[in-house]
Amino acid sequence: MRLEHGHTCIISQCPKLTRGGTNAATAKSDLLYINSTSGHFACQHCNKQGKWPDLKDNLLLLTSQKRRSMFQCFKDLDSVKPYITEVPQAKELYTSCVPLGALQEDVALRILENFGYELIKTSVLDKYGVRCDPKLGFLVLPVMVNGQVVSVKKLTCHSQSPDAVGSVRETFTPRAAPTNVFGLDTIPATVKEVVLCSNEIDAMSVYQETKKPAISLPRGFSSLPQEALPSLERFKTIVLWFGDDIRAWESAKLFAKKLNSKRCHIIRPSIYEPGPFTALTQGLRLSSILVKSRPIAHESIVSFSHLRQEILSQLMHTEQVAGVKWKRFVTLNKLLKGHRRGELTVFTGPTGSGKTTFMSEYSLDLCLQGAMSHAVYVHDIAHVIVDNLQFMMGVGGSEWTDRFMKQDAMIAAFRKFATNMNCHVSLVIHPRKEKESEDLTTASVFGTAKATQEADNVLILQDRRLTSVRGRKYIQVTKNRFDGELGLMLLKFDKESLSFAAAKDKEKTTPKKSYVEDEEGKGVEPKSDQVKEPVEEENDEDENDEEMKEEEDEL
Repeated sequence: MRLEHGHTCIISQCPKLTRGGTNAATAKSDLLYINSTSGHFACQHCNKQGKWPDLKDNLLLLTSQKRRSMFQCFKDLDSVKPYITEVPQAKELYTSCVPLGALQEDVALRILENFGYELIKTSVLDKYGVRCDPKLGFLVLPVMVNGQVVSVKKLTCHSQSPDAVGSVRETFTPRAAPTNVFGLDTIPATVKEVVLCSNEIDAMSVYQETKKPAISLPRGFSSLPQEALPSLERFKTIVLWFGDDIRAWESAKLFAKKLNSKRCHIIRPSIYEPGPFTALTQGLRLSSILVKSRPIAHESIVSFSHLRQEILSQLMHTEQVAGVKWKRFVTLNKLLKGHRRGELTVFTGPTGSGKTTFMSEYSLDLCLQGAMSHAVYVHDIAHVIVDNLQFMMGVGGSEWTDRFMKQDAMIAAFRKFATNMNCHVSLVIHPRKEKESEDLTTASVFGTAKATQEADNVLILQDRRLTSVRGRKYIQVTKNRFDGELGLMLLKFDKESLSFAAAKDKEKTTPKKSYVEDEEGKGVEPKSDQVKEPVEEENDEDENDEEMKEEEDEL
């Protein structure tokens, strides 16, 4: 097999084909792509995709066959899926709609105005295959590969009033989000440069205003599926234009690595270079913004102008810089400000105090908001939890010094991984043996001081139930490299939900209106000074809350 190293994949011809049985034209459509990082493969000739072990086993079987062309590859393997397949439900939905260009101009304009897309020309929408249902007023945006409808995104507008732009709801057919890029079928095979946007409207805005080929990610800038990489191999230059906020900028840098940064150009976020559709609505010239794209800079070199612009963007989007906020643990938002990529968090606590339960909720809360290197690359994972480090280390090593050196080496590896992969790593490390009457401190973390020195955050689960009459569990933040704020968050375990979720506020009932008689005997609403405010009865829950506040003050 002849191998060629592409931008992200190793490229070869399908091994089933004989050397003399194909020409240059057919060879281009019968290629085998093997991801250089994960080993994921996609064969155009067999229309199959899967993992490297399955491809390796299939190649061994194929070499033993005398007539390769008659051999059925990947027979009875559930782990190997079709590479490109037309979905009947998606095609049915797409064919039931009509192109906007086929409608009367005022009808098409009214539908687009509901979504706020009236600046996009119907000719551009038709080029990208966008259709609508004139009666129900929804739009369908197809993802097409070689003329086949592999998925459809349906946009439904829920407007509060006829004159206002309503909220847009997105649904996918099939339900699983697509792995192919939008708009790829509109680009001729000879084109070697493309603009990659985070959504379909941005891509169509770029093409309309600049006439440059533009495509969009299937899942926004939250993820770049590895299944989409083979289709992007033919482009020598990819311009990433995502938007002007911090999340878009971080995703652009992450995806540039995945696409091979040597061929990627990027438009840095600023108030003067917003996203494509935002720029269009503001009356800016998209062609002027596009020429400002620059190659991804060397990771060790930064210019003053770029540094100044990046700091300005961070100052303008302080909430996004602080990271993802927790919904269950509001106090953590006050202390840590948020959950950020690229950081290392060390978490410790006594045995049986609930470390695993808390970390599960801690991570689940973040998940409900939008081998490690392989998972981060394939799924664009933002958070990895290791529970716990001592168990991962095993019992090897005859001396304590050996265990400490081994732990320090692992801490250094996790620190490097978090920084290089831009992924938050949370390490659960058991504490060394301490007196039950004493609280744990940063120095209580097992091993040398390297763990807490390398960590960006140190969280300790304190359990005072056995040492105090009114003792409780609480999370203590003893290190916070982001802004230095320290403190504690009290925990209450809910036996019904088996979680540390904060107790919900009690529903407040609206009191019925009272009436008094006036001089004529008619019932009228009383004045404010005639109404007595209802006195709320104190209950055990309120007393517990007061006790918790007193306990927090004591701590």
